[in-house]
Amino acid sequence: MQSVLPEKIRNLQQKYGVRPDQVNLEITETTFENISEVMLENVNELIHMGYTFALDDYGIGYSSIQRVNHLPLKLIKIDKSMLDAVFTADGRMILEYTVRMMRSIQKQLVAEGVETQDAVDILREMDCDYIQGFYFSRPLPADEFVRFIAEKSRM
Repeated sequence: MQSVLPEKIRNLQQKYGVRPDQVNLEITETTFENISEVMLENVNELIHMGYTFALDDYGIGYSSIQRVNHLPLKLIKIDKSMLDAVFTADGRMILEYTVRMMRSIQKQLVAEGVETQDAVDILREMDCDYIQGFYFSRPLPADEFVRFIAEKSRM
């Protein structure tokens, strides 16, 4: 909500040598419901600088597909609560249609909170772009994360 946010991020980017295409910024669904003019200007400026944005926690707030379609977002992160309901007929249908709608408006999808092989299988069947959760790993300290990635890269 600070008008100087893009400049602060530009300074950090230059200080640490990080390219904007290496960073994806997340905004929660509830934040986007109350977005101010300054926030929208910041988002647009950061996109102009090369950053991408994800909408986090989709499915727990009140965002409509029409609203999501008009926001400058690359990724939509489907909240774990939608995945938890997938093992009911209605829950599966809601998730399946959500995935289809988001893909039809060229949004990439991340399913959060994946903990079982069954959930992974369902999401792959639905052609979800990214799957995130304890099924793959619990959160790790930086040094363990580097080891984890190195081991998985050798597989």
